[in-house]
Amino acid sequence: MAAALTVACSAKSSNAPAPQSIPTSSASPAAGTTSAAADATAKASTAEQALAQWVGAVVSGDFVQACSVMADAGQTPPKTFTPEACAGQDKTMKAMRKVLDGLHTAFTPDNAANPPKVEVAGPAATGDSAKIAAEKISVEGKKLDDIVLSHSTGVKPGQTNITFGLQKVEEAWYVTKFDLDF
Repeated sequence: MAAALTVACSAKSSNAPAPQSIPTSSASPAAGTTSAAADATAKASTAEQALAQWVGAVVSGDFVQACSVMADAGQTPPKTFTPEACAGQDKTMKAMRKVLDGLHTAFTPDNAANPPKVEVAGPAATGDSAKIAAEKISVEGKKLDDIVLSHSTGVKPGQTNITFGLQKVEEAWYVTKFDLDF
């Protein structure tokens, strides 16, 4: 089985997440943004909503929820994951859990609430796919780029390029790719 989320990393920082292949808030979002839904189990109707749910789950350390908002775009049609599959202990889920644990550390700002307030600026989608840069994402009011930078050493502002790929599958949106370039 192919990994659920493709992670491509090119890092110069000693604290950057290791290269691997794998895998909320009720506040009203500002105009042009989407916040993680209060009911994080609801299917995301926009790419921004899916990414906000996923980042919120990663920051909260909720592996099952983060996994549930992911899809394996390497399969046709893309394979989505149920909460039951995400709670499993097979090789794929263990690998996803390991990567998501590393992202939890990299994405979590100091004094983050649980669930965190996550906002994703939009619009991003063109058709059934979207690519969203980390600079469009804020966690607890801090840009995700800045949070990742604060957990890195030897990396200066402007040296990061973090993007997320999302795809629409059966009328709901899922995170399918994560690229981190330092």
